[in-house]
Amino acid sequence: MSKIFIHIPDSTACSYYRVILPIMQCYSDLSKEGIQLVCSDHIAEHEQCDVYIFHRIIKNDFWQAIYKLKTQGKRIVWQLDDDVFNVPSTNPASHKIHENDKKRTTEQLFYWDSIITTTQNLADSIACP
Repeated sequence: MSKIFIHIPDSTACSYYRVILPIMQCYSDLSKEGIQLVCSDHIAEHEQCDVYIFHRIIKNDFWQAIYKLKTQGKRIVWQLDDDVFNVPSTNPASHKIHENDKKRTTEQLFYWDSIITTTQNLADSIACP
């Protein structure tokens, strides 16, 4: 059986519609294929998953755990549906993304085995943030 960890970043409507609902839709079908989904707002050290999926800007306190997972040979995936590097100040979410978060995320792009985006334009913009 394979295990996929999916990080739920917060308890907002954004996470509900972009993370939790897709998990609920996929859970049964993936279980039938021998794939278990593990979902949490934190990385449980006791969970040994094959793939770890994180969304949007990654909290500073996760980077050490991500590094540890990467050195253990785990696959690390970053999923995003917005250009987190260019959020306009008029967007209510802009106050949640600080320059240090953007800088750290840019510096850590090499950790990701895969990056999943919702559009090709977004994928192109992330290639060289």
